[in-house]
Amino acid sequence: MAESMAKESGSRRKVDLERECFPVGQCVDMCPSSERVRRHHQKRVNKLETGPLTDVHEKCTADRRFMVKEYSRPAAGRQTSVDLLRNPSTLQETMTYLMTRIVPREDMPWWQVYQFVTDRCRAVHQDLILQGMPCPWSIPILEQSIRFHLLAAYWLCEADIDEFDFHLNAERLQNCFSLLLQLYDSEARAVSQPLPFRIEMEASAIILGSESLPRALHLPDDIRESSEVSLAITLTHAQEDCNFVRFFRLCQHASPLSVFSLHASIALLRREALRIMNKAFAMRTATFPVDVAVRWLGADNDQQVQRWCRRHEIVVAEKKIHFRREASFPSDENNWRAERCYRLVETKIPKDIGQWLVGENNEG
Repeated sequence: MAESMAKESGSRRKVDLERECFPVGQCVDMCPSSERVRRHHQKRVNKLETGPLTDVHEKCTADRRFMVKEYSRPAAGRQTSVDLLRNPSTLQETMTYLMTRIVPREDMPWWQVYQFVTDRCRAVHQDLILQGMPCPWSIPILEQSIRFHLLAAYWLCEADIDEFDFHLNAERLQNCFSLLLQLYDSEARAVSQPLPFRIEMEASAIILGSESLPRALHLPDDIRESSEVSLAITLTHAQEDCNFVRFFRLCQHASPLSVFSLHASIALLRREALRIMNKAFAMRTATFPVDVAVRWLGADNDQQVQRWCRRHEIVVAEKKIHFRREASFPSDENNWRAERCYRLVETKIPKDIGQWLVGENNEG
């Protein structure tokens, strides 16, 4: 017992010493005053950074209550002044503001909201990294960023490429996960900090990448054996085995975060499922009930299944599917873009999305 406490104390001192080498931000505003002045003169104040305009001809002004530091690449060899670095508590306040006040905005196309929030989140992460990823602030900020990027991947799945870059969003999501999982491991060993959202984040990491499965074997027992992580592992195995009937049945029991994580793979699994069904049931005299296909594929309605069948020249008539050996399933098929899913996803979206993003309401 004493030896364990000594090791924990030593780890804590080592972490504290490592972080003492980094500067501590002195800025207590969401946007440093020098940047506010500069962007105001340059007329680069985003419309999401202004208060309500009293006149349609009124110009955007640099209001400290609404402006948020934008991302900029640091100059090579130049150290950032502590006056331009927001302190950790201000960074957390900035994230809360973005998640609860900006993300839920409905008065403009949401892809514009996404681009603004993504840029400001990058600036928050940059300030954190320059200060050595101080805890306890870094973990909740990364958790909020992950929820945001997963939500965006779903809400903008049907957007044009010039509005939303799915691959870039996925890359940023992966970077957040990489940092977060490292912090989970180091903090669990060093300071035993309470990590209330670790289970749902570990489950999401497993769903998003099968390489996280080996990691799951080494998680603490209470996390590895939790219902959410166990479900994530089962869903991953079902997807790898192309057991689509089981996969879509289990999806109904997933949490909102897990469902958002699953969404990217749903379209490809449906395409493979339809190919397997076509191979199994392509008989001249046999038909397949559309309502069963709806259930097996986790579809919202009959019309969805009919649309998917038409993509592969499969005939649907009188609520019966006529699978045929001549159906086309080219390997370079790109028509199966992700699409909004009412039954599997929409029904699980929290009513207060801002509170869910900051972790105040993460119940399914």
